[in-house]
Amino acid sequence: MSGPRAGTRNAEADALLVARGAGDLAHPGGNLLHHLQRTSDLLRGWEAPEATVLAGRCHAAYGTAGFPAALLALDERDVLRSAIGDEAEAIVHRYGSCDRAATYPTLATAEPAFTDRFAGAVVELDADGWRSFALVSLANELDIVRHGDLAPEALHAIATFFERLAPFALDEAEAALAEVLWR
Repeated sequence: MSGPRAGTRNAEADALLVARGAGDLAHPGGNLLHHLQRTSDLLRGWEAPEATVLAGRCHAAYGTAGFPAALLALDERDVLRSAIGDEAEAIVHRYGSCDRAATYPTLATAEPAFTDRFAGAVVELDADGWRSFALVSLANELDIVRHGDLAPEALHAIATFFERLAPFALDEAEAALAEVLWR
């Protein structure tokens, strides 16, 4: 989706994010709303599918393992679906559901396993699922690198994470990794 409908979805997403307090939550580089918008802008610059761009704009809506403040409860998924569409909402839910401590170490293996922290179980992702997860993850972390005051150890951990995401989004991971390594 591009054109007028994409713009409408962005406006609907922003209205929902503002109504749910994203502009009031501190986040590296200002507030959560600005971080979400910048993440979406990175994805658009990478020419990611529109559903992934919209998901990037709302990726923390249900909270994450690294940023637990949720703008929406899990029983409010329909609210987000109506703003950004079913496919984008599913990407947001997947991103928010990631049990990072369980999932991230498996990314460097021949058989990565996505652990859903909401369900407490490993769930299967197809190639598109892994790619959208990787793209949103890369854009999220790259925005934090650009706008956060990160210690060298944190930058090293992010660089390692980007290397692990390369099989799912090679060009974007290489570009993001190059930027981290130049810091």
